[in-house]
Amino acid sequence: MGDQDLPGVLVSDLEGPHGICEDHVEDLKRHFNLITMQDFLENKAQLGPKIQAVYIWGGRPAVSQELLHSLPSLKIVASAGAGLDHLDLGLVASFGVKVANTPHAVSSPTADLGMALLLAAARRVVEGHQLAVSPHTENFPTDYMGQQVTGATLGIIGMGNIGYKIAQRARAFEMKIVYHNRKRRKLEEEEAVGATYCERLDDLLQWSDFVMLAVSLTPHTQGLIGKRELRLMKPTAILINIGRGLLVDQDALVEALQTGLIKAAALDVTYPEPLPRRVLTFSHRKKFWYEGPSLGSHLTHKSSQLEFLTKSTSRRTRKEDQVRLRALNGLLYKALTDLLCTPEVSQELCDLNVEVCKVSLTSDFSACRVFWRASLSETQNAHTEAVLRRSAAHMRHLLMSQQTLRNVPPIVFVQDKKYAAVMEIDRLLAIADFGPRGEKEDFVQNDFSDPEALDAASPSDTLGPAAHLNLCGIDHEALNKQILEYKRRRDRGHGSTDNLWPEHMAHLTKQMRRRKAKPHVDDDLSPKNYLQGGE
Repeated sequence: MGDQDLPGVLVSDLEGPHGICEDHVEDLKRHFNLITMQDFLENKAQLGPKIQAVYIWGGRPAVSQELLHSLPSLKIVASAGAGLDHLDLGLVASFGVKVANTPHAVSSPTADLGMALLLAAARRVVEGHQLAVSPHTENFPTDYMGQQVTGATLGIIGMGNIGYKIAQRARAFEMKIVYHNRKRRKLEEEEAVGATYCERLDDLLQWSDFVMLAVSLTPHTQGLIGKRELRLMKPTAILINIGRGLLVDQDALVEALQTGLIKAAALDVTYPEPLPRRVLTFSHRKKFWYEGPSLGSHLTHKSSQLEFLTKSTSRRTRKEDQVRLRALNGLLYKALTDLLCTPEVSQELCDLNVEVCKVSLTSDFSACRVFWRASLSETQNAHTEAVLRRSAAHMRHLLMSQQTLRNVPPIVFVQDKKYAAVMEIDRLLAIADFGPRGEKEDFVQNDFSDPEALDAASPSDTLGPAAHLNLCGIDHEALNKQILEYKRRRDRGHGSTDNLWPEHMAHLTKQMRRRKAKPHVDDDLSPKNYLQGGE
């Protein structure tokens, strides 16, 4: 039987970017006479009556009313894949033509891809690859590990064949699985993958660390994830879409990634596909990774425009990121300071009179670091830190409920060791001026920032002399001996401003005045380093 005697099948093309799968061509040719769209358009009158089927691959050819009118012998439209949203089913049925698809053939490959996107986004695989191959890379940052997958919560929207296979794979990663679907799965099916049903989509969005869209596109699901839904997600959450691009409000997603509303997005599908150059000019490939919030430009998988996905970030963009971060830091500093001054969080915290030095959002917007002034009493510091840790979650909730920010990352309280070091220097200078406590000339501390803390840190307090024998790297016992020797010499009439001790103090004072400003470091600072110009 020759090709002309085989049933005619219309296809988009046999090769090229719009051609059908190369692996299918030979099998189809054995049973059908394949007619490309170009050949058909050049000879409609002769080829139209011979075509009995339309084979759709990658959404092509488009089945329109005009095409259906020109195919009088058409019996079936066969679409490769599970989705049928590219077809007007009512229109096709009105011509007496049947529709076929392959719902199970792509379930496992699509589920594999969904997990691949999840892992790539979580572990910053794409970004790491760009670093590895870049000729400009000199070292690898230690913060490129990404976030934990094992033990995280995966929310699956659409628990059909593909969604269920994703759950099977996610269970191997020991993930907690919640799902939302029109109909609940059977109890034994839930137990097989350890899945929990969420009747309300809002609950799933609020609980999930990863949100996977595996739902079909219908008029009901179009725009399923918009501004409201993105606001419900965690600021550390990652959105994965393997369904259809129109399931997500694209503009809302770009805004959410730019402002840090969510962490990142990994997209197998977009609308349109591929995205226009004005939206994303990074690549013509189908898969895109978008990065979310450092409110900036150097995070995991960047969204918005192409410059956020390129290997380098412009100087202007980095400056804008820094301005945004400073503005947010100032906003949070004011809000947190106000909270700590009132019993709104707790009376215990209010009574501690905690003083906030500064607020610093991390570059990936994963944490809000709040630096508070520590005292010289380790016991007091430990108690304050414990209270702050207990109150951190409640304070974050209050900040969001007061709409200080739509999403506030987890609050982490950090002791400001520099302030404690400065206090210790004040105490030492006080000893130099008036002598140690316990002498006949007990001094009155009235010129220092925190007299109570200075008293608490005195060598003669209840902690005993051993507690401060080497505080902050200074041998206090030797220092006190020098002070006592200086006072004895002064009492005998031998002390003068030219003596050794005043020379030391003058030298230290001179060093303090000559300190050069350096970038802030969160490490502990000793008085010795402070006096020598260390920051």
